[in-house]
Amino acid sequence: KAKVEADVISYNSTISACDKGGQWQLAVHLFDSMRKSKVEADAISYSAVLAAACRTEQGQA
Repeated sequence: KAKVEADVISYNSTISACDKGGQWQLAVHLFDSMRKSKVEADAISYSAVLAAACRTEQGQA
């Protein structure tokens, strides 16, 4: 079996997809996983996870 290592781009894409799908808890979990995996978050990472959290606060999720 081939193993693919996740990078910041794959994490960002997945977190954004979770946000758009209303899965804010999964978005936060993935962000936490990214940090634990020692993948360095960038501005897009923070923006995506904050967008998911903000939608929850606004009742959109």
